[in-house]
Amino acid sequence: NREAAERPESWLGLFQAALDGACPAADEALTCIGQNAGRFAAEAFFPTTAHREALLRFLKPRPGLYARLSEMHDCGLLGQMFPEFKAINCRVVRDFYHKYTVDEHTLLTIRNLERLTDKPSRERERFGRLLGELEAPELLVLSLLYHDVGKWTDDDHTLESARMAHQMFERLGLDDAQRAEVDFLVREHIKMSLVAFRRDTEDPEIVRQFAQFIGVEERLKMLCLMTLADVEAVSRETLTPWKEELLWRLYVDTYNHLTLTYGDEV
Repeated sequence: NREAAERPESWLGLFQAALDGACPAADEALTCIGQNAGRFAAEAFFPTTAHREALLRFLKPRPGLYARLSEMHDCGLLGQMFPEFKAINCRVVRDFYHKYTVDEHTLLTIRNLERLTDKPSRERERFGRLLGELEAPELLVLSLLYHDVGKWTDDDHTLESARMAHQMFERLGLDDAQRAEVDFLVREHIKMSLVAFRRDTEDPEIVRQFAQFIGVEERLKMLCLMTLADVEAVSRETLTPWKEELLWRLYVDTYNHLTLTYGDEV
């Protein structure tokens, strides 16, 4: 126990084992981490490339990820690994729609994504297929972890969240492509909901402009899934079947525009 307390780089392995075994982390281990996590800077948890790669593998959406991340949050480990996340701990958004604190909402977005991997309902199977097609779904989870960290301030939270995410890029040693993806998703995470729910998506020009903004299919899939998970985590009433259909319709129309435009160019 004393040896484990001095090796913070080994702690993620506990949660990975619990994830693989579909079981909770041991109470004794959680207590040990809770007593010692505050002693270490973020860099201590992933000192090598292998540790950083292990963290990204851990973040791939699958059944149990939400529960393990919640354990990590409750024992203080998540906030030490991702110091920016501590800024929204128990932060309340005072409006009619948000029913959860910002940190709780954030973890619920990951739960919503996770549910698409485990026998989703017939209506959700289409979104589950999108998730299964992603090349790097762990970057979507990382983006969800950071998408609202900027809400510690009353300024534009999307810009502040992106700024705070950049601090994490260095620690995790993300390459340029990974950084660009996470930066885009965090910075623009409300864009698709604004277009789907507030614009006339029957207008081909709206779809054309959105497709031009998105640029590539992979990014479209990521933003669509992020929007689904984020809107649903605001409250139980926020994502109505009608809104879900609007979101899917915008995805399909934009996907068709991107692929047809690419075909025309070829």
